[in-house]
Amino acid sequence: NNDKYITGFVAICSICLSNTLKKDFYVKVVDRKE
Repeated sequence: NNDKYITGFVAICSICLSNTLKKDFYVKVVDRKE
């Protein structure tokens, strides 16, 4: 069933994307403090 594969892929992408955004936000905040 391709639907399961697509749903899993989207879930993984969204997790990776949110993690990347958190890292970018964290880096910006840390850079601002120094």
